[in-house]
Amino acid sequence: MSSTNRAQSSVIGVAVLVAVTALSIGALTVAAGTFVADGVAAADAQRVADDLEHVGEWGTHTTRVEFSDGTLRVEPRTVRVLRGDRAVVRVDAGVLVYENRARRVASLGGVLVDGRRNRSSLQEPLPVVVEGERVLVDVVVLNASGSTAVGGSTGTAVTIRTNATHEYRTLRAGRYTVAIETATPSAWERAFEETGVDVERRDFDDDGVPSVVVPIPGETTVDLALHDLRAVVGSG
Repeated sequence: MSSTNRAQSSVIGVAVLVAVTALSIGALTVAAGTFVADGVAAADAQRVADDLEHVGEWGTHTTRVEFSDGTLRVEPRTVRVLRGDRAVVRVDAGVLVYENRARRVASLGGVLVDGRRNRSSLQEPLPVVVEGERVLVDVVVLNASGSTAVGGSTGTAVTIRTNATHEYRTLRAGRYTVAIETATPSAWERAFEETGVDVERRDFDDDGVPSVVVPIPGETTVDLALHDLRAVVGSG
């Protein structure tokens, strides 16, 4: 590749990273917005979506979230980038889950997943984008403290205090694999397979939650974007 092509590739890579960053942060803000009907009043879902509007924005914010039924909780998840058999990046991404008896919506790594198990589907673009000899891996890292689960059936108020920072790095050329730990692997598998990529499942830490493993074809350079969303979750 010529120096001109490399320069153009870098410019394109940065532009796509900025665009994907906006999509990833936005996914956290609308996680409850799709949680409509099926036992939850549309007005309740809209209120939660409105409350979460500012969660994930740059800088420091405090958001009060209210809903009449269901649970908002944080669960541990890991995103890995492997070169060969070795994990060169391991991110404790965390997942924000809003659920009641009828529906489940989760935001993992900045991607919104609607539904349970085999009936789940991705509502946002994939966080892995291949651009020629470069791969963009874009992950929202949910570093949550405080309450790990807040909810009830008589009305619940949740306060989320967030501070978002952003880190960008480049991994040297090699043969890479991306592994995303998720309780709804079918949704991720379908989304990746629709792009023509073969995937497999693997439980890296034997905790019963599989990872969707995505091999990147050929030798590529990885542009990694990590959006660290430090969140304190509490009642009231």
